[in-house]
Amino acid sequence: MLAKKNDIKIHKGFTLIEMIVGMVLLSLALVALSSFLFNRSSSNIDPIWQTRAIGIAQSVSNEILAKDFDENTSPSGAGQRCSENLACTNGVNLGAEVGEVLLDYDDVDDYNGLNLGSAQLNSLVGASLLPSGDNTYEGFNVAISVFYDGNLDGIDDNDVDGNGVQDAIAVIANIKTIHLTVSTPDNESLEFVTSRANY
Repeated sequence: MLAKKNDIKIHKGFTLIEMIVGMVLLSLALVALSSFLFNRSSSNIDPIWQTRAIGIAQSVSNEILAKDFDENTSPSGAGQRCSENLACTNGVNLGAEVGEVLLDYDDVDDYNGLNLGSAQLNSLVGASLLPSGDNTYEGFNVAISVFYDGNLDGIDDNDVDGNGVQDAIAVIANIKTIHLTVSTPDNESLEFVTSRANY
């Protein structure tokens, strides 16, 4: 018996070519999406490092600002300030005194020229190790410069020509600027500036 035209069931589906084209398009869309997500995940660490850098800068700044203005100032301002009857350290001689180490620093300009690595930061800032045993500040560095800045323009008063090299003049002002450059593990540099007055 022959089937009637109405009794024939036509099966419709995807051909092999349609399936291959669909898979290729789907794979291209997934590759584009995954590359976008992977790029975002690597930049998600930046805010964590920036937050740690801010914490480092705050801690180091607090440590420095707690010190006397100058080596020749009476401790904790109990006596005379330098520049009254005592001479302040001149601009070309700012830095730690001979034989001083970080634990001995007693005035703001002792920190001039100091570079702190992650191990020194852990001890100075007082951070603990991570649960994995890693250093909290692994890969972070801090470079510190201190200079006289009487007009608060952010430029060393002892660098009159602005070439970044201290001139041979002996500038003394009543304000020292503390410039911190914190480098994160991905080599991003964040700069922080604060000032200490001779009070």
